[in-house]
Amino acid sequence: MNKRIGTICVITIIVLFLVFYNILNSIFGNNIYLAVICPLFWLLLFLFCYISPSRVITKHERIDITQTMIISAISYIILYFLLGLIFGFQYSPYKHDIISIGLNIWLLCITIPMEEYVRSYLVKNNSNNSFVLFLITILFTFVMLNFGILQSSYNNFISGFKYTSSQLFTTLISNFLLSYVVLKTDSIPNTIYRLLLQLVLILTPIMPNLDWYISAVINLVVVTITYIYIKNWCLNKEKELSIRDLRKNSSKRYIPFYISIILFILFVAGIFSYQPITIMSNSMFPEFKKGDVLIVKKIKDKSSLNIGDIIEFKHDKIITHRIVNIYSNDRKYYFKTKGDNNLEDDNYIVKEEDIVGKVEFVIPGIGYPSVMMKELFE
Repeated sequence: MNKRIGTICVITIIVLFLVFYNILNSIFGNNIYLAVICPLFWLLLFLFCYISPSRVITKHERIDITQTMIISAISYIILYFLLGLIFGFQYSPYKHDIISIGLNIWLLCITIPMEEYVRSYLVKNNSNNSFVLFLITILFTFVMLNFGILQSSYNNFISGFKYTSSQLFTTLISNFLLSYVVLKTDSIPNTIYRLLLQLVLILTPIMPNLDWYISAVINLVVVTITYIYIKNWCLNKEKELSIRDLRKNSSKRYIPFYISIILFILFVAGIFSYQPITIMSNSMFPEFKKGDVLIVKKIKDKSSLNIGDIIEFKHDKIITHRIVNIYSNDRKYYFKTKGDNNLEDDNYIVKEEDIVGKVEFVIPGIGYPSVMMKELFE
């Protein structure tokens, strides 16, 4: 098939799919649309693009740029969760039962590789046309945005401005990077990059409670640095680096780095039995004070908790207070809590399902820079 005709067909199909989002969503329902219609659409579009030949990519090109994209994704995740120690954490909006996790992984593993392959097809067919490449990037920006949220976010100026800054603009910048990467290699680096970012978000039970402008800034910084690095690498590659120089960049050297960083991310995200939390107030003074970092052990058997234990629990936000009384009813436990530095008990009862864990020990003061930064931004 002629490249120009193929490009026009694919772009038209995607535009029509986006235009009829509301109609398809109302006919099939949001769950069926996300779980069946959307993956099926991208699968069929992938098959349509698959027949088109692609530029041959050398092994070193793919490995080195993929390695850079992995480091970029890990760097973003580290920065994202470290900022959670400053601004606090909230519970993930994703469900974490086996069925929900399996469904979310299924959707990611189908749609993301297909989307990136189609992007690669379009970019490769138009590698010498800057205007068309720009249009492709704009198109995939809207592909990656949630149309339901997009439409509701422009009801007033403030919400529209926040959405444009935190979602629309950052997604656009990310797509410029993704389009540049497939222009230089193929869809594999982008697929791994996006899967890493999304899998961490859907698998971790908590996520940082960041303001929209903080999210926008860290996305912009990481994407910009990644783009500059890859562009410089490509320029050096075009100057015919020796095979010896290329081998020095072997990804095997970075395996220990990857493992240690991933373990650190999982620890901060609360995957293991212990997780850290930074204290942002003096409600528990003098037991611990603002700026201390607590190590909390997750508790499954709530009957093991006793009066006097300090627990971390969810009540609008994540709170760390001491148990002052325990009640039981129908084999369920309820807890009355109080901050040591507060005059009165908390004016609510903590249910056992809201308890995250029990404080095991405290690391004094190391989180105080995080408190200062949070207060500065507020």
